[in-house]
Amino acid sequence: MAGPWRVPVTDVGVQRDGFLETTGSAMVSAEALSLAPISPAASIRMAIAEALTNLLAADISDIKNAIFSGNWMANLKDKAEFIDLRTAVEAASAFCIELGIAIPTGKDSFSMEAKWENKLKELKEKVRV
Repeated sequence: MAGPWRVPVTDVGVQRDGFLETTGSAMVSAEALSLAPISPAASIRMAIAEALTNLLAADISDIKNAIFSGNWMANLKDKAEFIDLRTAVEAASAFCIELGIAIPTGKDSFSMEAKWENKLKELKEKVRV
């Protein structure tokens, strides 16, 4: 990743399962930042398409072997960003279903907005009683 927006600069990273093996795994990264403000749905479809295109360099046996990990980020204090995120996630889901690929795992930025201190305070008060 490079630059102030952490843009990927490589197409694919490939590793073998062993020295004499002909199987292995590949990792790609993709983004469509410039399109996101215009159309969150188009942006996520472009990112998925870029990832799949980059993955072709790894000579995968079947597109259905591709497994994605999403990184969902939005400022939850901004309702417009939250709506854009939901639009993008719904578009990603529909596109991946259409392609027959999965996004079974990922990370979200919502946990950064969690109110742990308030919950912790409430729990501490309950324990004292």
